[in-house]
Amino acid sequence: FRKRLDKKTPGWKHVSLKEPIRWAKNDPLEQFTFDALLLDAEPVETSKIAGACLNNCDWGRLDKQELAKNESQLRAMFGLLVAAHYQTKPSDLQQLLDDQSMRLFGASYKGQIIAVALLVREGGFEKDMAEKIFSGKRRLKGNLVAQALAANAGFADAPCLLGDRIVRIAVHPHLQRKGFGGALLKFVAKQSGADYISASFGATPGLLDFWKQAGFTPVHVGVKRDASSGAHSAIVLKGKSIQGEGLAQQAAARFIKQFPHSLADSLRDLEVEVVRQLLQADNSIELNASELHEIHAFAEQQRSYENSLYALWKLTCNKPAFGNLSELESHILIMKILQKHDWKTISSRLQAHLCGKKQALALLRGAIKKLMLH
Repeated sequence: FRKRLDKKTPGWKHVSLKEPIRWAKNDPLEQFTFDALLLDAEPVETSKIAGACLNNCDWGRLDKQELAKNESQLRAMFGLLVAAHYQTKPSDLQQLLDDQSMRLFGASYKGQIIAVALLVREGGFEKDMAEKIFSGKRRLKGNLVAQALAANAGFADAPCLLGDRIVRIAVHPHLQRKGFGGALLKFVAKQSGADYISASFGATPGLLDFWKQAGFTPVHVGVKRDASSGAHSAIVLKGKSIQGEGLAQQAAARFIKQFPHSLADSLRDLEVEVVRQLLQADNSIELNASELHEIHAFAEQQRSYENSLYALWKLTCNKPAFGNLSELESHILIMKILQKHDWKTISSRLQAHLCGKKQALALLRGAIKKLMLH
């Protein structure tokens, strides 16, 4: 949110509450709670890691028992997670240290932890249990991605494979956008003994691009918005074993084919920027000569939108070249052709740029013309 404020409203003022409103100042019980659960944990001071770069850091698995004995290191590590994620809870510290299925990997500079990834092992079920998960008869605690691949994406055998889900990944604020996150993911992938690696997060263009650059492919988008983030959750996958790579490829191919249909149904209000990011994968839908003729007549002449709809939809789904479109052209292409919004809704949402159906239709014709040229 701070980054968005910097971009949208530079010069914004930060105000921090100092005086407690629910308990007395310096209350000993509250102070004990903060100390015991690391509620005030923060990343290491910037001055101590100023010279850090990808080539002079140590990468490895973090020993949880050693962390528990070293409070300064534990605070620095947990402080990264607190600073990076809005949903970090006091109970996360206990789970992180006690849960044997969770593993920690990180990067350190001169003994100071500057990046951390938290992994949890999923899957490894017998075929009978996997079938129950697929059919909706069983839902097990945890195993978020393993169950989603079966119950939501339709891969009945997915829970039989072993998966490492990246629950959290955090980089020191001073070192963000310098390649540390991607480097940590590469290191984790080499260390993982699972069939695949996965992650689930609130879908935003920036996060989707980050995981894409790291070699992860979208395989599922939740139909409901998360109550805390307000975003639809996305699941990304990266295969490791032969079986895992096969699963990742099949799941990605299935998602690309189904995603455009969801946009006209459960994902009609998915943010255009997110839709644009998710549509960048290959999706080959062949257009015949008649359909190309229809599209040309719509873009260059006066053929109606309603009589060209199917051909326009196929063109838009066929690995759309949004790179050569303006932001406004992308918006109307997605909102009208894929999400099926009516002209009134589109004109209302883009009222700063459009004035009614006539202008909206002209903009759509221009966008289709650009796609044809590309």
